[in-house]
Amino acid sequence: MRRVLGIFVVILFFVLSATESKVDKKTVVDKAEKAHVELTESVKEENISKYREQIAENSKKIRSIKSSFKQVKHLSFLSDKVVTGGTFLLKKENGTNLVKWEYTSPFFYQIVLDGRSVFMKDGDKVTRFDMSSNAVFEELNEIMIKSLDGTILSENEKFSFDIDVKGRELYIKMVPSRSSMKEYFKEIKMVLDKKDFTVTKLEMIETGGDSTEIFFTERRINTPIENKEFQLK
Repeated sequence: MRRVLGIFVVILFFVLSATESKVDKKTVVDKAEKAHVELTESVKEENISKYREQIAENSKKIRSIKSSFKQVKHLSFLSDKVVTGGTFLLKKENGTNLVKWEYTSPFFYQIVLDGRSVFMKDGDKVTRFDMSSNAVFEELNEIMIKSLDGTILSENEKFSFDIDVKGRELYIKMVPSRSSMKEYFKEIKMVLDKKDFTVTKLEMIETGGDSTEIFFTERRINTPIENKEFQLK
């Protein structure tokens, strides 16, 4: 109905321009274009608001996510892609998000985040640092978690959003509006399964031209995950 009204408004502008000789044609066209933009933005915001509520409601049901992942890194100075893969774990416990990225191909590498610290294991070497020591890393981790558990659309102050629906999938484009993120990322794209609003693909496009795609497969929602699985092996 809103689209029909919008078309009617645009037509009305042109009808008025034909019947009123004193009206400047450019002014009429400008007003028509403005009306169309305002309607488009209104429909866009209505669409975002609709899915924001649905996704937020679904996220309340998510207690854990276990998934296989494939990560494809596109480097601007290389023609070949860097492909890695492994297992991703997310568990919500007492207000804390436990996260583990375990790379198993083509090498073994682990990253564990407990909301305060980051632990990385490469071979026998273990590195730990406070997440708060790097504001961008902390914010990126927050965005990653909110993207995966479905609460990202609440980040109105940090991003502008655009949503497109194609069949059983929801496509979300996020453009950073805060300087800290704009410095590193041009945009972030997500593909969600409309069945449970969980992320099947996450793409981060950097300002320098590099990009990272992460594909999540064999997703298991709310499967029991013991805390020991978040320990470094």
